[in-house]
Amino acid sequence: MTDPTKVIHSDPDILGGTPVFVGTRVPLQNLIDCLEAGDDLDRFLASFPSVTREQAVAALELARLALEEDARGHMAMTGLAAEDVVRAIRAMDREFMDNVAAKNAARLVDALYADDACILMPGRPAARGKPAILDFWKAALDGIVEGITLDTTHVEVSGDLAYGIGSSTITLKEAGTARKEEKGKYVAVYRRQPVGNWKLVVDSYSNDC
Repeated sequence: MTDPTKVIHSDPDILGGTPVFVGTRVPLQNLIDCLEAGDDLDRFLASFPSVTREQAVAALELARLALEEDARGHMAMTGLAAEDVVRAIRAMDREFMDNVAAKNAARLVDALYADDACILMPGRPAARGKPAILDFWKAALDGIVEGITLDTTHVEVSGDLAYGIGSSTITLKEAGTARKEEKGKYVAVYRRQPVGNWKLVVDSYSNDC
C-alpha cells in the first residue's frame, strides 16, 4: 500500500497548510478539480509538470481506498443500528406479552403505543389514539383474552421507522367453556421517539380463520 506521506503532505509554510503533492506547491484539490471538469490525467500532468504520474495515480488510489473504507464503516454501523432496533422490538414483544398475562392494560398502552397510534382489528373500527386503544385493551383483558404469544419473524428498518411481521396465538376463555387458541398474523409499525426509544404507531392484526 502506498505511504500517504510520500504522496500528499500538509505544511503550514506551504499555501497555509493546504494538502499538496510532496515536493511541489500543487494542491491535491487541483487534481480533483481537473477530473471533475472532465479533463484526463494527462491534461493535469501537462498543466502541473512538477507532479509525477506516479504521485497522481497514487493519490487517486488513496482516495479510492479511503472511500471504500468509509463505505464499509457506514455499512457496518447501519447493520449494527438495525440489530439494535430488532433487539428493541423483541423486548417490546416480551413486554407486550407480560402485560397481557398480567392483564395490565394501562401499562401495556402507556409503555408500547405512541400518542397518535392506531390499532386495526378484524370486525372492529380503527382505534386511534391512546384513550381509544386503552379502552380496547381494557375490554379485551377484562373479557375473554387470557394471553397472547407473539413471534415477530421479520423486521425492516428505515431511518426513524421500522416494521415487524409475525404470527400470534391468542388464548381465549369464555365463562363456562374450555380455553381455545386463535392463530393469527400481524404487521406492526414502529417510530423512533425523540428520546431514542421505539413505540408502536400502527398495530394491525388478522386471524387465520
